[in-house]
Amino acid sequence: MPILSNHRDEPEQVQQRAAQQDPWVMYLVVHQEGVFNLNELLLAATQATMRCADRWSQEPAWADSFRCWSERSFRKVTLRARGNAWARVQAMAGGDGEARGAVVVRALPPRLRSECGSLLRGLQVYNPETSALQPEGPRPPPAGPAMGFVKNPAATMSVGKQVAQIAHAVLMCAWSRWAEEERYVGAFAAWREAGYPGELWPSERWEELLREGDGVVVRDAGLTEVDPGTATVLAVPPGYRLVTSFSGPCRPSGGRALQVSSG
Repeated sequence: MPILSNHRDEPEQVQQRAAQQDPWVMYLVVHQEGVFNLNELLLAATQATMRCADRWSQEPAWADSFRCWSERSFRKVTLRARGNAWARVQAMAGGDGEARGAVVVRALPPRLRSECGSLLRGLQVYNPETSALQPEGPRPPPAGPAMGFVKNPAATMSVGKQVAQIAHAVLMCAWSRWAEEERYVGAFAAWREAGYPGELWPSERWEELLREGDGVVVRDAGLTEVDPGTATVLAVPPGYRLVTSFSGPCRPSGGRALQVSSG
């Protein structure tokens, strides 16, 4: 499959999305009192995003919202909540992502920014220093076929931005043509059945996977932090074979990354 460019990569589309006065937004709310390291948070965000999309995107109350958001914006914003505010977020329609046995992220179905409501409007953007999170530790193997994620080592992003970008990546991979490829159909089904497990792969493999891997590459619209068109995260389908001298992805034969853009 050749490297493809999505219509969201075109400069005219990027400019139109940047100029939106009232964009569609998916909000990802992080539990400010949760205990997690950066990788745990990022994988919890992918889990929350998929649980939200798979649960609500076909529901009559939210189907049009998901469609409009996907076509016009695909924007995600990472917020933080604690105490009573977190309890109220938990009561909203959405999907949960877990770390260390506790819910730490909730993804909410897309809505117009003007219609986000007083609760979300009152929450602050989630942008902690990396040092404020728990230190990285040993990573247990995922349960079942996992989707792999690689961050672009050349793209400097805040924690909140990374949460949004990896949430873009998991959806774009799950909704891509890879999910319909015969060699991956069973793995995607098992991935969903196992609760959307994921793995963060070494950034040293970024160039190799971008050049010859199976997967999708998120290219940012440049609304915050990075320049328009910056590649941020690569997502590799569950079931992709890893055979290397270390625990990381290898070069497959004949694969190419699909390139898409985020809001």
